[in-house]
Amino acid sequence: MLAMDCEYGQLGSGGWGMSNTKLELPPLCQTWDHYDAFSSRLVKGLLSPEPDYVFCGLGTNDPGLDITRITSAGAAVRKACGNASVFCVVPPLGLHRSEIQAAVSARRQAGDSRVHLIDLAALERAFALARVPRRGL
Repeated sequence: MLAMDCEYGQLGSGGWGMSNTKLELPPLCQTWDHYDAFSSRLVKGLLSPEPDYVFCGLGTNDPGLDITRITSAGAAVRKACGNASVFCVVPPLGLHRSEIQAAVSARRQAGDSRVHLIDLAALERAFALARVPRRGL
């Protein structure tokens, strides 16, 4: 993390979803501001310490589900860390591209110039090919 002059902290794990309530973990929209079911990450409504960068790369575990709550979650994250640069990543398979693009557009139209879209469309074909079952050797 030397290039970004920052420390790394993770607020999620593999298998987490934006909306999917059928996974082992509750969805991000319900949990991003907590360490666990009882302990808030917020101090007087703010993340402390405030992050410099926030990356949201969810959506792969929510196929076919409505993730439009990402727009309200983005507003809540912004309120909790008003100075952070926020990057919303479209999953490599392109899942939920339109919803994520719409959420970023909504934040930018609301005057948030520090929210950005990272679209991994260039990787989509390679990831789709990697998912094709291969016959035994």
